[in-house]
Amino acid sequence: MVTVRQLMSAQELSVAYQQIGDAVAQLHSIHFSAFGEVTIEGNVAGGSSLMAALRARAQCFIKIPRLHDLFLTVVDEHKALFSDVQQSSLCHEDLHQYNILFDHRQGEWHLATILDFDKAWAGHSESDLARLDLWKGMTDRQFWQSYEAICPVSPLYKQRRPIYQLLWCFEYARQTAEHLADTQRVCAELGIPCVERFE
Repeated sequence: MVTVRQLMSAQELSVAYQQIGDAVAQLHSIHFSAFGEVTIEGNVAGGSSLMAALRARAQCFIKIPRLHDLFLTVVDEHKALFSDVQQSSLCHEDLHQYNILFDHRQGEWHLATILDFDKAWAGHSESDLARLDLWKGMTDRQFWQSYEAICPVSPLYKQRRPIYQLLWCFEYARQTAEHLADTQRVCAELGIPCVERFE
């Protein structure tokens, strides 16, 4: 999507967001019996609760010990926010603009494919939504209308969103001005000390 966005008119971009919202909702309509890593056979390995699965993913993906510990502290302090989450869904976990491809056919833009499922897991659908919300230019009003026509979003999403975003911020942990600014904004929203450096 990164290269074709500038080629689309406002109307074409609106339709593109509708298609993305629909496609993401279709992914999230694939459910599992537990939370955790999905095997090649399509089962959940060592299925667990969402909180246990989040802790396991933090262990796997957050490489800086102090950030790993801080994330687990945040999860523990906010665990009551997740008490109503019972249903796991297929989560892509990396729906950035380089992994969503469009094709131009017969004068119209069509969502061609979504790439790179190597981080996919049986998680909470809000994890994908939180990352899409964080990454600039990945959602708009048309996206949300299309998505929620299939998968309604919980009223608690906005409270849980920065926790999912923090996981990605600490996982990515790049010492760039943009990523530091995003991370500090998420930290401020959660009321935790701002991260100044990732090294």
